Amino acid sequence: MKKYVIYALVVAVLISILVGCAEKTPPIPKVIAENTQIPVKQSSYCWERLGCADYAGGKTMLKGTAPTVVTSKSRIEVSYDYNPSPNELSIQQFQDEGAVDVPFQDGHFIAPTEKGVYYYGISASWSTKDGKHSKGSTSSVFVIEVQ
Repeated sequence: MKKYVIYALVVAVLISILVGCAEKTPPIPKVIAENTQIPVKQSSYCWERLGCADYAGGKTMLKGTAPTVVTSKSRIEVSYDYNPSPNELSIQQFQDEGAVDVPFQDGHFIAPTEKGVYYYGISASWSTKDGKHSKGSTSSVFVIEVQ
């Protein structure tokens, strides 16, 4: 009987290790405008067992990526299919002079009114309940064209 208990414990530990190592990428946000999913590219991150990776940011990472066409002032929703939700989430628009924070409320922001191609970055971070320790952070980028 003792043998079976030890065997069950070893199997349970191995399964939890395998499940914990199954995560191959940090969470990637879902970005949707007018029922159209906008492709998002993973950028820099520091994520639990995956460690950290640093990528070129902003427009550089999106070179050669076709923008997703959206209409002026369309609602662009950003969410993560990851539990728990991030403690902090921010959106930046990459302009020639640098990144500018975009107003983001209730899981969405509004596309610009002027026609053109716009580059965005999403930054999200997760921390412990007391806010003292990071559980991970990730960033991603996408591009739209307002018509």
